[in-house]
Amino acid sequence: MGAWEKRLIAWEKRLRAWEIKTGTSYLFLMPSYLILTTAYLIHILKGQKISALHTAQRNAGLLAVSP
Repeated sequence: MGAWEKRLIAWEKRLRAWEIKTGTSYLFLMPSYLILTTAYLIHILKGQKISALHTAQRNAGLLAVSP
């Protein structure tokens, strides 16, 4: 599990604990939760793009292939 996943899970746990403690919904905090989730998804997509780029470069002989 990556650092982003751990942060996201920790944030969700804090929101749920706050909801239980106060007895109110954390829906008004949803924008910050969505921002964090979006940042995580962008992080994943960038990683996939970089991986695809490296694969393409390796296939084209532009990237050294480690044994």
